[in-house]
Amino acid sequence: MSQYSEEELRKQIREELAAEAARAKERRQIASTPPRDEAETMRRRILEEERRRFFQDSAEHFEYINENGDVEWLTREEITAREGYFDYEEHVEDPLAGRRRFLIWMSVGVFVMLSAAWGVVSWVLPATGQLSVVCNVPAATILVDGQESGYTTDAILELPIGEHLVEVRAWGYHVSGDPVRVVTVQEDQLSLSEFRLEAVGQATEP
Repeated sequence: MSQYSEEELRKQIREELAAEAARAKERRQIASTPPRDEAETMRRRILEEERRRFFQDSAEHFEYINENGDVEWLTREEITAREGYFDYEEHVEDPLAGRRRFLIWMSVGVFVMLSAAWGVVSWVLPATGQLSVVCNVPAATILVDGQESGYTTDAILELPIGEHLVEVRAWGYHVSGDPVRVVTVQEDQLSLSEFRLEAVGQATEP
């Protein structure tokens, strides 16, 4: 075999080896490529993941499952146009976060309503002040404006501001001095009314 023939043979063998390597590489690529259905499934999964990442931080778009079972990200107006209404908790991406926001807004609403109600009550109800009624005889009945107050001495009464007639009574005793006192109750202030009772028949000190 001539040198020329040997060189030609080597060249041919090298070409065959290169072709074989190319075919092996092609076979590996085909083996590593998933079937069309699997590839399509993977593509849909990746697409949904990337779409979710894109829209999940948006305050204007919400996850929506259409009639085909596909996920769409629509605005509140687009969902309302399809459904005729918008349910935040149903379409929010994180239902727990939606419930938390709902509870927060409900708490704020309740607080506002209670504050408004308290303001109305405070406006309707008269302002009040406190009156301390003390007496040397314990458990004497306290009367305010001619009516029993439900309290006995000594006690602090919550009364509407203004003038009131205050008395104390106890069986077997009479009041030393004026039996009825006119007391002025002032808002957010403590007024004092003192009484001294003496046993019936007891001589009054000069």
